[in-house]
Amino acid sequence: LAPAGATASTRAADSALDPATSGMKCAHGASATREGDAGGGWGGGAAGYQRFSADTRGQWIYELGVHESRRGTEVAAGVRWQQAFGRRSVVRIDGFAADGGRRGLGWGARLELSVRM
Repeated sequence: LAPAGATASTRAADSALDPATSGMKCAHGASATREGDAGGGWGGGAAGYQRFSADTRGQWIYELGVHESRRGTEVAAGVRWQQAFGRRSVVRIDGFAADGGRRGLGWGARLELSVRM
């Protein structure tokens, strides 16, 4: 979600919106200072919800993030489904959509099969 050339603090705030990097926990409020926004004021944050399936071997994660600055409002949403199979295999499907203001709409998805040896 972070544009090329973004600062480390920008990438940290944006990673809360990206299901591929947010880990298996709920996102929480993120704040950082962007270079060039000093004194202009901006704010943003992210919230998430994690739901375990009845057998606790599967889970859903829903996340929503908003960022507002002088450049406009950006909104992103992500979802992850994860299911364990057997003792060593996990399937994950992640997806996200974002309205990046001037950058326009963006979306993505990924599928992962993890097998521990």
